[in-house]
Amino acid sequence: MKAKGLCPRHYYQQYRTGRTTPGPQTYGRTACTVPGCGRPHRAKGYCTRCYEQHVRKRRHARNGN
Repeated sequence: MKAKGLCPRHYYQQYRTGRTTPGPQTYGRTACTVPGCGRPHRAKGYCTRCYEQHVRKRRHARNGN
């Protein structure tokens, strides 16, 4: 981190142009879709923890175990 809470790339961008590029869009999802989770959405409707569990289950099923 550098000044103003920005990484070096975005700090330099703001220094040169006076603004930074907007962050990624969330497309309306803000929370994990797993019932009772409530953590911030990360990928495919899941939070980081629930997504990792989903991937592990798929991988396990694909291997036939």
